[in-house]
Amino acid sequence: MSNMLDDGVASMVGSLLAVAGSVYTYTRGSSSATVTMRRTTPENETLDDNGQYVSTKFDDFLIGTSDMPYGDPVQGDRISTSSTVYEVQPRGGEQVFRRSNPSMTRIFTIQVQR
Repeated sequence: MSNMLDDGVASMVGSLLAVAGSVYTYTRGSSSATVTMRRTTPENETLDDNGQYVSTKFDDFLIGTSDMPYGDPVQGDRISTSSTVYEVQPRGGEQVFRRSNPSMTRIFTIQVQR
């Protein structure tokens, strides 16, 4: 059963995606679906890889939980545009996604192709 706060957040998520969302292709295995998501500001983090510094491009995507085409995101799923591919990956000991509330899911990705 939802409450007024959950209903308000669901409405805000819908409005955010309607105004600031973009269309992406979400792929799991050989199945693909078109979804509207909001890519957050990318972060560049420097990671120590056996004494070497490398720069990795992380991006998060916000999506309405009910809009997830295949249920919860899993590592290895891909999110793409016509020119860029992101792979769902955990970051910093977290899962590959986080629910801010029942209506919104944040998916953690790494850019794998440009």
